[in-house]
Amino acid sequence: MLSQENSNIYKKLYSEKNIDQILSDESFIKKILIFEKMLAKANYELEYLPYKAYQNINKAIKSTNYDTYDLQYDLEYSGVITINLLNQIKKNINKNYIPFLHYGATSQDSIDTALILQIKDTRNLFVNNLKKISYKLHNLAINNKKTYAVGRTRNKTATLTTFGFKVANWLFPILRNTERLKNCYNNGLLSIQLGGPVGNLSLFNEKGVLLKKKVSNLLNLDFDEGSWHNQRDRIVEFCNTLAMTTGSIAKIANDMLVLSQDEISEIIFSKSGSSSSMPHKNNPVIAELLVSLAKLNYNQLSVLHESLIHKNERDGVSLMIEWHALYSMLRFTSASIDHFNKCLSVIKVNKKAINNNIDNTYGVIMSDYFFIELLKVYPYSKLEKIYPRLVEKALNDKIHLLDILEKYLGKKLNINTNNIFLRCVNSTDILIRKLGKKLEKTF
Repeated sequence: MLSQENSNIYKKLYSEKNIDQILSDESFIKKILIFEKMLAKANYELEYLPYKAYQNINKAIKSTNYDTYDLQYDLEYSGVITINLLNQIKKNINKNYIPFLHYGATSQDSIDTALILQIKDTRNLFVNNLKKISYKLHNLAINNKKTYAVGRTRNKTATLTTFGFKVANWLFPILRNTERLKNCYNNGLLSIQLGGPVGNLSLFNEKGVLLKKKVSNLLNLDFDEGSWHNQRDRIVEFCNTLAMTTGSIAKIANDMLVLSQDEISEIIFSKSGSSSSMPHKNNPVIAELLVSLAKLNYNQLSVLHESLIHKNERDGVSLMIEWHALYSMLRFTSASIDHFNKCLSVIKVNKKAINNNIDNTYGVIMSDYFFIELLKVYPYSKLEKIYPRLVEKALNDKIHLLDILEKYLGKKLNINTNNIFLRCVNSTDILIRKLGKKLEKTF
């Protein structure tokens, strides 16, 4: 929407150049003018406009010069820029043909259709960039399917897994959200808005639907017979998916923040933020940014849901809320995907630190596996009492749990730790194969 951003200092954090072009003032106004041209053409073809009127209007639209700040004149009273824009066009139209400009439409028709044309332009940007990060994550999973790692649940050390398994689980939601996004684009989101003052196109009698269909074909937009002036559910559904997408990215970034902490160091950022006062610090700013963008998107989404409460046939409050929240969410989402692509290019898996972290559990990370194996030899009633104390002793004395078990259970146990490692690799292989198939299907 017109000149929403007043400062460019931090713009790079919250947006990116491609989405800025799509959502620029110039793009928005150009799309309104395209709508007006196609509306005039369809009206002429259905004989609602004389040919000379159509020619004059078409020429006037093409030759109209505008200044985005001039279009904002009295905006706090009009609420829409179409009034000033149409007045600007009228200056170049024969007075006899002025009534045929914007014939049968209302300002919301122009604005909503321009908005949908902008959303349509986001499709390739979002899907192509999601494809890039998906393949990067897939390669990261493949390259680490035999990298044993510490599994963590509820902020505590859990049991053994692989780093590849962790990454595969990062990717699945990204693929599902990509499918959701494509479903939104394909299932009515990109529909023309043309309903006239109260949505019923009554000015055109039985030809209203035909007119709408003609304009939608000229604009290469979807068509349905009803007006969605007061039905914003498809936009909200689309924005739900945007929020889910940035949320899935933020989950990964949040994991990276934990894994990059000095006491864990399983991920290293080769490009990070420095401190102005502490030379030793390398701040994972790009991961922090990804979490921040998701939280900002959640906040905007809750605002956007207010637009569903659309009073009667059309409601200015709902529209103004939607404009601000929607454009913010489009920017936040594009920035998140773009920054995440960069993030994946600057991380390195620190396998040495991962191995050290596994060793520092003194075998407790495999305690669940050991317990199952011991049940083959000892009754549950005995293990239930003694096993927790033996696990605690391994940690306190810093002795491998398997050595503790062999010492205190009084016999040489036939437990092969290689089996648990092999099981982790096998489960990772299965998951990554499924992941590869889903990746191909999604893109």
